[in-house]
Amino acid sequence: AVSAMVAAATTVSYSLWTGFDRAADRAGLPDAIAHFDDRAMDEVAERAESLANVGAVSYRLETGGAHLSAAGRRNSHTILVGVLGEPRGYAVVEGRDVAGRPDEVVVERGLADEWGLGVGDFLAVHHHRAGRREARLRVVGVAVAPETFAFPLTQGPRLFVPYRTARRLAGERPGDVNAALLWVRDRDRLDITLSQARAASFGLSALELQTRAGLSAVIGQATGLAVSL
Repeated sequence: AVSAMVAAATTVSYSLWTGFDRAADRAGLPDAIAHFDDRAMDEVAERAESLANVGAVSYRLETGGAHLSAAGRRNSHTILVGVLGEPRGYAVVEGRDVAGRPDEVVVERGLADEWGLGVGDFLAVHHHRAGRREARLRVVGVAVAPETFAFPLTQGPRLFVPYRTARRLAGERPGDVNAALLWVRDRDRLDITLSQARAASFGLSALELQTRAGLSAVIGQATGLAVSL
């Protein structure tokens, strides 16, 4: 019995570990993700895109605490992710990506599976910052975004929407972003790029840098927990 349990745990842990790598490759996960307090995108872009070794940069406005209703279910911890530029950092596995229309949304696969959502379904979303103003969004795609654990392992799901939709629903200032996704040309020199990013971050408060390797380590911790259990 013990041997069978160890074998099962090993299989689960191996699946978790290799699953991250497969999902990251499929999604085109960025080499680094920078989170910071709200800043004008032009200011952030001037710094990020001037870094040596950076091949591509895209931006996001991420806001938590949105209220989501769909399929007879509710969640008050939903995260709105307003996407701006490409690459996106997630893989659309069903349907298509948002194309700029303000009423479109891509949902993460965990939410689609848990709530039984699919392309063509509608979501009702509002954010406490903007009062009771509600948006009716149509699901145009389902995505895998492996930079964090997916719903329902998290308290709230992520909704990928056009930037202006996230800004309007959250009542944010036009042009503000709070995350930058960076892809480098040479991953062996990523540490140098990150050092330059920190040096160029003066004025950006609450700066946090995550790397693809660091995210993989988080999955490794979950793997260790699975083996322990």
